[in-house]
Amino acid sequence: MSDARDLNFEVIDQLMDSGYDPKSLLEDLIKALDAYTVNDHLAFIVRVSDLDNALNPDTLKDLETYERD
Repeated sequence: MSDARDLNFEVIDQLMDSGYDPKSLLEDLIKALDAYTVNDHLAFIVRVSDLDNALNPDTLKDLETYERD
């Protein structure tokens, strides 16, 4: 294993291969993390993946307040 990120991917792959529901995994990760950190990462993902149109404009505006440069 080259680094912690690779280990994370390996664990996720193994959990999903054993039948763990991806949405449940995401929900558990979000519960385990600080809400501000999750909001920052979600805002980044939405912006760089050009997913702005997938969110309600008010939700997008709220989410953008958490994104750090």
